[in-house]
Amino acid sequence: MIAQVALSLLLITGAGLLVRTFWNLLHMDFGFDRDHVSPCGSTAPGWLQATTVTRLYTQIVDRVKTLPGVESAALSAFSVAGGSNISGIHVPGYVPKPLENTSVQENFVDPGYFSTMGITLLEGRDFDSRDGGKSPRVAIINQSMARHYFNGESPVGRRFGYGPQDRGFEIVGVVRDARLNHFRERVQPLAYHPLRQELEYAGSLEVRAGGDPRALASQLRKALKDVAPSLPVQGVTTLAERVSRTIGQERFWPSCPASSRQRLCCWRVSGSMDWCPMR
Repeated sequence: MIAQVALSLLLITGAGLLVRTFWNLLHMDFGFDRDHVSPCGSTAPGWLQATTVTRLYTQIVDRVKTLPGVESAALSAFSVAGGSNISGIHVPGYVPKPLENTSVQENFVDPGYFSTMGITLLEGRDFDSRDGGKSPRVAIINQSMARHYFNGESPVGRRFGYGPQDRGFEIVGVVRDARLNHFRERVQPLAYHPLRQELEYAGSLEVRAGGDPRALASQLRKALKDVAPSLPVQGVTTLAERVSRTIGQERFWPSCPASSRQRLCCWRVSGSMDWCPMR
């Protein structure tokens, strides 16, 4: 009986710690607004020409902005828990440590993405109409990238590229760190690029609602179908639900191994590649 009581107390204590950890994760500050944003998964067919895709994206955002209750909307290549590009970079004046992998995560976003997501612009400017396909390439970086590669100095006006001979991107702004992929780990250096300047295909539409974003689900689906009937629409949800679901999955599958079975592992975690944190 003593052994059974001791074991029961151990299990109760462990369960309590697990619940508290889960609660703390759900209520921590992720650097973006979970309560008023609804991400909607959608990808344009790869065979469409760049001019057609750009026009389609403009029509989608303009149409969604007219919906009652919508405050703003913006497209992005990757949504929360949807992964990112990872690229090696060269920063003029930065001396890497021995064997250091000088790489950053990358996302490609619309003007207004940061205000829609509730990610604070700390310095410089947002993307705007100046950042088109024929304009000089620009980027906005997060705090972690600014600290790591620019030693606490203002990075606005500085440049980075994909190699010593690549003139690369002028940094026009710095935004607050946001836990967009791995909620349990520290934020990694991340560079945002104008979606239409880099001609990347959008994988997500982020919509900010004045009230409960769940009330917009049916309107969003209809609006997207009105603009592009053949465009697949997936995963209309809320950021709060996505964060909760992803954290719950990470309790049982902390990470996907970096191997040829990565996609299979991510599929087993979520049942959908939309939720793969290492896609």
